[in-house]
Amino acid sequence: MRKLIIFCAFVLSFICAPLFGQSVKENQVPLEVRNSFKDKYPNVYVYEWEWVKKKNYYEAEFIMRGNEYDAYFNPDGTWVFTKREIKNSNLPEPIKLTINNSEYAHWKIDDIDEYSSPQYDTLYRVELKQQKQKVKLYFLPDGKKVGNVNFY
Repeated sequence: MRKLIIFCAFVLSFICAPLFGQSVKENQVPLEVRNSFKDKYPNVYVYEWEWVKKKNYYEAEFIMRGNEYDAYFNPDGTWVFTKREIKNSNLPEPIKLTINNSEYAHWKIDDIDEYSSPQYDTLYRVELKQQKQKVKLYFLPDGKKVGNVNFY
């Protein structure tokens, strides 16, 4: 039985790895990507690099000012976006008001990510759920809803 469990875990790791990201050593990350990261986030240590094959991104996982971040770069070093998960209490009030005055007023906030990118200084993705339904909405800090955002 133990061998079967180990075998299943091994097989699942190969099946799931392409869906998320594959850890890579820092020396396997192109110099352009590492330099872009250092330029954008000087004096910050990357504790894990990943290759996200599905999106053709390198992901740098790091901690800055007590928060965990993920920054994404194209193989040529171009910064794509950075995100961090935030708590409901950190969601700007204008966004809460917009949600409360919308068709989603009675939905539960399930997950919130704060993004920054070349297009947006700050953008929030709010995942709402009600029973078996889920919706992801994007907002600017002033509460304005943004459509058609495709970071990831």
